Amino acid sequence: MKHSKLHRLLALVMAVVMLAGLLPALSLTAGARAPLVRNVATADELKQYLEAGEDYDLILTKDIDKYIDSADVWCTVRGNKRLDMHGYDLCVHQDHGKDVSYLFKVEKGADLTVYDSANQENQSTIEYHAYIHGGILGMLTYYRHLFDVYGSLTL
Repeated sequence: MKHSKLHRLLALVMAVVMLAGLLPALSLTAGARAPLVRNVATADELKQYLEAGEDYDLILTKDIDKYIDSADVWCTVRGNKRLDMHGYDLCVHQDHGKDVSYLFKVEKGADLTVYDSANQENQSTIEYHAYIHGGILGMLTYYRHLFDVYGSLTL
């Protein structure tokens, strides 16, 4: 009898020690959060979520057509973002601007993934229409770019 009680007590102690060893790993996985999923229907919503520090999975729910004033960068991406174009188009127009301008700037440490979950027949586009003039006497060329990347970009 003594031998059996000793084995049970030893098994219980070992089980408690093993569970205690798992606690740090459990607390790490409990702290990891899945990205927040948001449906996006306007340019202002898209910009708001892309510029927020939280991680988001964004899904376009309609075509977005936006006119902006002069700006070096329309939207600065922070945090980890996944943008599902979902068969819709994003078109931004800028009438005039600085020498060089970008539609999206992906900050250092940020990650932007752009993909399209829609079928092949309805391909999405991202367009940036910006007025480019020849500068002083037509000698200078100004640039307009979709992305200025310091972090990570996946298309």
